[in-house]
Amino acid sequence: SPGQAFTDVSTTYWSASPEWKKDETLTVDLEKETPISMIQITERPHACRIQCFSLLYSMSGSNWYSITDHHTGSWDQRHMEFTDLNIMARFIKLVIHETRKDQFNHDEPGISLFEVYE
Repeated sequence: SPGQAFTDVSTTYWSASPEWKKDETLTVDLEKETPISMIQITERPHACRIQCFSLLYSMSGSNWYSITDHHTGSWDQRHMEFTDLNIMARFIKLVIHETRKDQFNHDEPGISLFEVYE
């Protein structure tokens, strides 16, 4: 479930279903407007790799603004860190556009930690 990415326990994780399609999303509701300075996202270990993704923020959940948009080349880090953000948001959304299959030919993305810092 989505909550498994927000437990502070790296052995739990959120994962898309094996039948996932492009643009799978994981959205965080911070429940109030929050100043954000850093976001850290860690992919689940021993799984396929996220290659193309967008990280967005919103105050309303309907109008979204880009933090980063990675669509070219190959993202090759299991731990993603976005610093010096200086934004106000209530919602943060990770949109996974494309993955690279793992050694077992699985391609569903998984997140073990999704951390948002004031």
